[in-house]
Amino acid sequence: MSTRVRATAIGAAIVALLLTAAACGGPGSGDAGAEGAEAAKSYDVSLTEFAISPGEIDVPPGEPLTFVVSNDGTAPHTFAVETGSDTVETPQIQPGESTTLEVPALETGHYKTLCTVPGHADAGMTGMVMAFEGAGEAPPNPTGVTGMSGMAGATGSQGAMTL
Repeated sequence: MSTRVRATAIGAAIVALLLTAAACGGPGSGDAGAEGAEAAKSYDVSLTEFAISPGEIDVPPGEPLTFVVSNDGTAPHTFAVETGSDTVETPQIQPGESTTLEVPALETGHYKTLCTVPGHADAGMTGMVMAFEGAGEAPPNPTGVTGMSGMAGATGSQGAMTL
């Protein structure tokens, strides 16, 4: 293949790759009408006899929440969050079924979760939602090393790949 044909083919491939990447989106992509609309963060919850899992759910304050609640037990259950001024709860969920619970944005604090079926909370079906800044974010990187940059200068002497 001639050098000119090869250069043209490589250039065309790069342009196609860039156009594909731009079409797939990234920051600023999406429906302009959705801008400013805060999407609820989603959290999976499992109900069994007599437990709520996870027992502690960390959430950021000031954002609406969606709980996807599944009854993995053998008896009907509910899932409720005491928001301080109100209790938001699911209808009774039959074994093997699931539902969602929309909870309005919470302020920083601790909020009790429970099954409201009589006797279930007393039997241990309680938990906690903890709303605090930084919940759900990746922990900071104290070493400052990202990706494979920490392998600079590695040699094959200890089974590592020589760069």
